[in-house]
Amino acid sequence: DGGFDSALCTGTNHGGGTVAIGACARITLRNCVFRNCYNDHYIDIAGSDTVTIEDCEFYAGGYVGNVYSFEAINTDFMTSGGFPHYGVSDGLGSKNLQIKGNLFEGFKENSYAIGNHSTASSVGYLQDIDITGNMFRDMSKCIRLFKGLRVRISDNNFENVGQTTGDSYGQPIRMFDSGRIQICDNIFTNVPAYAPIKIDVIDNPWAANIEICDNQFHTIG
Repeated sequence: DGGFDSALCTGTNHGGGTVAIGACARITLRNCVFRNCYNDHYIDIAGSDTVTIEDCEFYAGGYVGNVYSFEAINTDFMTSGGFPHYGVSDGLGSKNLQIKGNLFEGFKENSYAIGNHSTASSVGYLQDIDITGNMFRDMSKCIRLFKGLRVRISDNNFENVGQTTGDSYGQPIRMFDSGRIQICDNIFTNVPAYAPIKIDVIDNPWAANIEICDNQFHTIG
């Protein structure tokens, strides 16, 4: 519990961050406020089991120069690019992650609330990811996950999110190379009509067992 003012978090690449969780188990962050992080993540998670982030608030910091802030919560793999804090790069992803009841606000440009981006050296999948009951507000892109297996995105509210153009990564929810995905019972309010949810393949041409059900879309444009 507590607050993190990340004013000194002004890296020039991903992998620094405010809180780094690697090769850990049974970690909970609760009732924390994260703000003022520039050009980096608020939380890095890699190669860990049973991590819960709940009832926290994440506010976008912005960017310095040509480098934008990245994910608020980076769920990456244990590689030198995805998690440089730790000396062992075994390529493993995390499992049993719960991200619930949080607020994400104001992330723009090349920023995301939740996601990952370093998969080239990974050997597995992010497994059993539960993203439920969160509020995503006033932002371009919300969730971007590569190589997810058994991911549930449900009962979230997306308000004033998304982009009106065809940016390849511009959807509120974007999944790559993933399977056994459930995206249900979410509410999208004041979002562009352009593809609020998109499932795709990129490195590993595989996407299967996708369930998208009972979502509400209130679009503009």
